[in-house]
Amino acid sequence: MAISGLSTAQFSGLATSVMAALDADDIAVIANQVSTLRTDQVATISTIAIGALTSDQFANFYSEQIAAITSAQIGYLDPTNVVPNIYVTGVVAFSDGAIRGFNQDQTRALTTEQFSALVTSQYAGLTRDQVSADYLSTAQVAALESDDLAAITTAAIQGISVPDLRPAAIVAALTTAQIVALTEEQFGRVSRGLFQELQASQVEAIQTSDVLQLNVSTIISSQIASLSTAAIAALDGGVQVASLSAGQFEVLSTAQVAALGSTQFGSFTVGQVASLDALATTDFIAAIGADIVGLTNIASLGTDSVQALTTLEVAAISVDFGQVNALKTSQIAALLTDQVRALGSAQVGAISPNQAVAFSDAISAITTSAIQGLLQGPLSALTTVGVTSLTTAQIVALTTDQFGLTACVFFTTRKFCVVNDG
Repeated sequence: MAISGLSTAQFSGLATSVMAALDADDIAVIANQVSTLRTDQVATISTIAIGALTSDQFANFYSEQIAAITSAQIGYLDPTNVVPNIYVTGVVAFSDGAIRGFNQDQTRALTTEQFSALVTSQYAGLTRDQVSADYLSTAQVAALESDDLAAITTAAIQGISVPDLRPAAIVAALTTAQIVALTEEQFGRVSRGLFQELQASQVEAIQTSDVLQLNVSTIISSQIASLSTAAIAALDGGVQVASLSAGQFEVLSTAQVAALGSTQFGSFTVGQVASLDALATTDFIAAIGADIVGLTNIASLGTDSVQALTTLEVAAISVDFGQVNALKTSQIAALLTDQVRALGSAQVGAISPNQAVAFSDAISAITTSAIQGLLQGPLSALTTVGVTSLTTAQIVALTTDQFGLTACVFFTTRKFCVVNDG
């Protein structure tokens, strides 16, 4: 197209249809008159002509003209000679749509200075592909400011390379919505190498579907305290729960403890159960509730923790799962009056002779219905203190066989005078 020799006025008056017909040779002719172009003319320059621009020629465009370049045109800019040489203010001048039009080579060609200069709306326009490792280099990702990363959409964040999220401040800048949006693979990488950099609000946002990927032993205590009750409930009843340290136990809230299930309590190690005495408050122990039935290492529970058990928890201690038989005599001896009163007949019936002796005078708190569960061995093992501590109501409630066992040994006890005719 013969456009050489046109005056500035004539050039600025060219129709957009003429601009759309420009070829590679024409762009060299108009390069020095670029500043006279209207923005609508710029927006219609043919893609062939755009592709023929050199870095020096593109440098003649001013911000308003650059803003007029369309997403269809942008993909034709030379990624080798033009893109990396665009001045920073020129990069910022691109429309959000034009930025979305950057192809792989162009995106990678942006210098860290150019990439970090993008404004919030431009970052928000980046696609999943554009933030992926195929498009962005480690250096470009590292150049992101916290606000820049936060502007990337949840759909796009799924494309970002987690190992490139350095320094740690970048990981800490992920929004809760972005944390939720991370793919399983991405979250797995975060949990293995960057989890300790997450802030409380980010930890709270972790989805239950991601919990099983956590390496619990590497999580700092403050982060454990930030896990939602749903996340706590989703912890694996095997390795994850068994990996909790004493320090992590200490920061668990009562709501978090209450969220644990019997299977998870069943994973508590001897050391973990023993540590409850030093770490747990009464509220902590009370939060276990009926799930105490899962505590297979109940024999390791310290006496302070035993005394912190609610009557509901005492009543839930299982006979079938061997918990009653597992109780040590020191634990039996530590039971408070209300706790002894909470024992049922099945539990009392499972008591061994040694355990029966450990009740000492606290045996008087066993209910009359439960006392009938006391078997021959334990009953025969009672010391004088144990028998003389039986209340008149308990003696009345004894079966004939039970009474015979106690009477033949301690018949001189005055309390037997009130027994019924049986």
